[in-house]
Amino acid sequence: MDQDLVIKIRESLQNQEHTYELDAETTASALTRAEAKFITNPNVIWWWESLRYPSRVIEYGEADAFSKILGLIGKDEIVRLVVTDDEPGPWPVFEGPLHEIICIIRGQRFFEYFLISAKSEISNWMIFDNHHNQLVITGEI
Repeated sequence: MDQDLVIKIRESLQNQEHTYELDAETTASALTRAEAKFITNPNVIWWWESLRYPSRVIEYGEADAFSKILGLIGKDEIVRLVVTDDEPGPWPVFEGPLHEIICIIRGQRFFEYFLISAKSEISNWMIFDNHHNQLVITGEI
């Protein structure tokens, strides 16, 4: 994991009112539940290549991925940002309203990540933003 990226994300939390980094135990639990529900082979780096359920892909090219994400879920939806950055885990996880998470992502260089809902113990959906400038969406959204 690019520690400079993680440090910059942590620093950007100071500018967000409701977003924070999950502790190690909560992170492990959230990722274990997401993996069990959605992923067939957790040993792959790109989980979006090993989805248990059908997915749809939105190609966004040079367009704004965030407007597409906002069209799928509301700006005030509480989500978890999992920073994968083309690296094997462990991955840091941040939780907050989507509009704050988007501000954090916008302030960084491009990195791979996925979003899951924080509403319930087990998310009903996952949205991956990958290095092909695609949103890969699975679950009930």
